[in-house]
Amino acid sequence: MAVADPLDRAVVGVEEPHLPVVGQGPRTRRCHVTSQNHGYAVDARTLPDDWEVWFLNANDGSVEGIRHRHRPFSAVQFHPEASCGPVDTGYLFDDFLDQVRAHQEGGSR
Repeated sequence: MAVADPLDRAVVGVEEPHLPVVGQGPRTRRCHVTSQNHGYAVDARTLPDDWEVWFLNANDGSVEGIRHRHRPFSAVQFHPEASCGPVDTGYLFDDFLDQVRAHQEGGSR
């Protein structure tokens, strides 16, 4: 999250078990019910040009995930459980590994 400096302090810290988060890309255009525990939000206007918003909170539009446009770097502010428990966001781990492999082979993303 250091790339998105400065961070906005949330008015009230987020400690919610059921917040809807919506993906912003063609591969992630899904809504997930997430658990969260953070007190800061990324201001999308402060992202460098080579970063993009990846997930938004469906309730208030706050940034819940960012990713680099050309390198295999990404971050989310919710718990993307791959297992034990919910597996509906497990594809995020698969997507990350695909990005790393593509980057190692000289491609982007």
